[in-house]
Amino acid sequence: MTAALPPPEPSRELRRRLHTSEEWRAYFQHNASTLPPVPWPGGASLTPEERQAIEQSIQQFQLGESSEGNHLRRLAQAYAARAGDAAYAEAMDRFIKEEQRHARDLGRFMDLAGIPRAQSHWSDSVFRGLRKWNLSLLKFH
Repeated sequence: MTAALPPPEPSRELRRRLHTSEEWRAYFQHNASTLPPVPWPGGASLTPEERQAIEQSIQQFQLGESSEGNHLRRLAQAYAARAGDAAYAEAMDRFIKEEQRHARDLGRFMDLAGIPRAQSHWSDSVFRGLRKWNLSLLKFH
């Protein structure tokens, strides 16, 4: 049996693009505090053709974005504790909140457009199950 080789060092280009947990935390905090106003009073005018083209996919997307994120939060907190990186857990929490904001805004658009919100969909159930299974396997090592 041969010993596993250590992973290669990231290239200089990749290192330039990597961000620390603190940088991600600050990024999501900045996003949350600098949201542009949405012109909700203008409504959501869609032609029947536009509505037909987007209705099913927008329902599935909104459902997927609305996850509570509890499993991901627990794994992020466990990793942050092991790694001594408290900013990681906070960055993940802010990421989840941003995704939930996307779901709320999309849901509001759907309400204005008269598109009913999906309560469940088989693809969302499968995706959540696979995601939870994969995250449990990874355990953020």
